[in-house]
Amino acid sequence: MEIDFNGNVLSGKFKPSIERFMHIEIYKNRRNVNAVVHTHPIYSSALAIARESLPVLTE
Repeated sequence: MEIDFNGNVLSGKFKPSIERFMHIEIYKNRRNVNAVVHTHPIYSSALAIARESLPVLTE
């Protein structure tokens, strides 16, 4: 999917995430960022639902 800086869908058949405006702000404020990948990995989601923290692997 592709959206513009106003959150309008330019291409793709799916609805944009409700977090699209947060993603847009990342692009506006971080000129060195060229992509945002929004995922919900099954194990991370399961830990979040269980209210378990994820260990920090990098800093």
